Amino acid sequence: ETATSCSSTLERLRKAGAPGLLVVGGNDLLSRRLEGKCCYHSSGNLLEDQAKTLSHLGFDSISLAGHPGSGFEVLEGKIDTCANAGLKVTIASQFEFNTRLMLQWIHSLRVRFPEVRMAMGVPGITTQKRLRRISEICEVGSKDLPSLFDAMKRDSTTQGVVSSKELFQRFPELMVIEKAIQDICQAQGPDFIDRDAFARVLAAAAEVEMELGVETSREDRSSSHPSGPSPFTSGQADAASGPASQNSTAASSESIIAAPTDHVLAMAAYCERHQLAPGSLTAHLFPFGSLASTTQYLRDLKASFAVAH
Repeated sequence: ETATSCSSTLERLRKAGAPGLLVVGGNDLLSRRLEGKCCYHSSGNLLEDQAKTLSHLGFDSISLAGHPGSGFEVLEGKIDTCANAGLKVTIASQFEFNTRLMLQWIHSLRVRFPEVRMAMGVPGITTQKRLRRISEICEVGSKDLPSLFDAMKRDSTTQGVVSSKELFQRFPELMVIEKAIQDICQAQGPDFIDRDAFARVLAAAAEVEMELGVETSREDRSSSHPSGPSPFTSGQADAASGPASQNSTAASSESIIAAPTDHVLAMAAYCERHQLAPGSLTAHLFPFGSLASTTQYLRDLKASFAVAH
């Protein structure tokens, strides 16, 4: 594809009514370059060449890919290119299982680029087994499945809550906001933290942790390096991943349906804490289970919030 044909494609998209674009490089970009099928070596390279064309054609927004836990050096150049052309920017992120890391990244991004909107990737409702396979393909750590709260609650003797002692044992660095945590948890009592309070604790911690330079570890990240066409288009995401477990309890736990409720609560708590404008931080769900189950989950979630408020 040449720059001229790319411009023609953009023009056709705008005439068809597209108000904005998601600009990503893609796993097969290198092979397409080597085959002479693409004249751009990165999404940033495309934007450098086509940003003014995008603005001239009437596109008002561009979405760029982001990865929780990564730096912002590459993103900064793309954001500047879009801003100089008068284009609004949204960062559409990869999904992330660790809500603590997700909030740290959201806060760092918002502090560095306050004018940028964020659409945070959230893993759709499906089985833990499928999510683990997807995590290996996409190099996203999975040790905190089905959620960070549930991972911490596994060793808890209390039902539906964790104690402040358990919280500090897992995250000793949160001792720096012990007073704030006690204030958040007053409704449940000073020693216990439920799922909603945990989300508010993480929202409070993200700000302090950035100031202190605390970073959540990605030690469970896969060592593979995906390249070529997406595994999801070839069915690899559903392929068996190693021999079946001989442990019936482990096998049973893998069939548990994992829902992204903790992600939604954490993002809502962050929006509430920082009084973000509507639309500045949103969640976009990856329909890993199915579009139908994801849509139903959103309906149920909306209904539960309506009842709660």
